[in-house]
Amino acid sequence: MKNMWWIYALLSALFAAFTAILAKIGIKGINSDLATAIRTLFILLIAWGIVFARKEIYGINLLSKNNWLFLGCRALPQVYHGYFTSKLYSWAKYRRLHRSTN
Repeated sequence: MKNMWWIYALLSALFAAFTAILAKIGIKGINSDLATAIRTLFILLIAWGIVFARKEIYGINLLSKNNWLFLGCRALPQVYHGYFTSKLYSWAKYRRLHRSTN
C-alpha cells in the first residue's frame, strides 16, 4: 500500500481523460446548466454511496465548524470550475458550428 500513489495518479489521469472525452462528445438538445446539475446529482449520489458503503458516515459528527466552513469554501471553486468548463465546451461547439455555416 505504501507505493500505491502512482496507481492513484494513473487512475486520476485516466478518469480525467474520460471526463474530457465525454465533455467533448457532449449531449445534444439539453441546456448546459441543466446537464451540469444532473451530472452533479449523479456525483452526489455516488459520493454518498461510497461513504455509506464504507461505513464512514459516523465521522460526520466529528467535523468542527471550521471543517464545515473550509469544505464549503473548497466546494465553491470546484463548482465554478465545472460550470465554466461546461460553458467553455458549449462555446467551442457554438463557434465550430457558427464558422462552418458562414
